[in-house]
Amino acid sequence: MLMSNSIPFRWRLKYNEDVDLCLQALHNKMCTVLFSAFTVDKVSTVAKMKGGNQDELYKDNAFEKKVLKTRSLEEVWPQYAETKIRFGRPHHIVSWNKHFKHGLIRNPFFDWDSLKKVNEYGMKKVKIKK
Repeated sequence: MLMSNSIPFRWRLKYNEDVDLCLQALHNKMCTVLFSAFTVDKVSTVAKMKGGNQDELYKDNAFEKKVLKTRSLEEVWPQYAETKIRFGRPHHIVSWNKHFKHGLIRNPFFDWDSLKKVNEYGMKKVKIKK
């Protein structure tokens, strides 16, 4: 995540903290932007290899702990998040397009032309045919 520390929102949850932070911004009519600068062809870690919160979540009572983890987001944001069983395990579902339709509004007091045009890595934007 790339974010400005000047926003009035903070990390506050133990689980799904990134989704919570996005919902804090969106709920307050701010915007988030999703972009992928680099992608990697790698093995999925979901239920295939150790990582993340494995020791906390998946030892004893694994299913119940996953439900609690997923429901924590629903408890804070009942108007946006719900818990459903998908792929045999609990997942939080946020219908972003259903709830948030406000667009990105540029700050009229910021001088966008003053930003340096720097491309240190020689990356270029290309259109990929589907």
